[in-house]
Amino acid sequence: MSLEKVNRTYRSSILAPLIITRGDEFEGALKDAAACFKAFRDIENDLFPVQVRGGIGIGAIDTDFSKLVSEMDGPAFHLAREALKSAGRKSCLCLKTGDEKIDCSLNLLLRLYWAVKGGWTRRQREVANFYLSHSNLTHAEIARHFGVSQPAISKVISAANLQLIKEAEELLAQCLSEIKSACS
Repeated sequence: MSLEKVNRTYRSSILAPLIITRGDEFEGALKDAAACFKAFRDIENDLFPVQVRGGIGIGAIDTDFSKLVSEMDGPAFHLAREALKSAGRKSCLCLKTGDEKIDCSLNLLLRLYWAVKGGWTRRQREVANFYLSHSNLTHAEIARHFGVSQPAISKVISAANLQLIKEAEELLAQCLSEIKSACS
């Protein structure tokens, strides 16, 4: 299950594990916003072609911490609900910090990020996920993994705008790591 994998991967960032709360919804609480983005990206990749939308609320948690997210409350959770409503119907992630300027800038970057990813073919997505999770490999090594030529991999990487996606992920991670609040 994708949530179990995410809970293991981001164990050091988790305040309350991601759990299914009702129907097809899940919630959790993480210590840092960058981990929230990465966890959502991983879930979206795992569940493809199912479209996933999400909301991240970045703010305070007013109650005691609990292993059950349903036992916690505070602005982070209210902002997360607002963000989810703003995410729309397509695969997309929206975040709310309570600072309109930050929210507008980061949500524009997130919409552009998902617009590029939304145009990928199944093959581009497969290569992209491998490329992004093995950034230390050369194009030739990636080509060997897929059993194709290095020019074929370079063509897929270029057509999928993977360098832009990688730069967007790095910028998002940098901006989100500067936000020193809990998120859900």
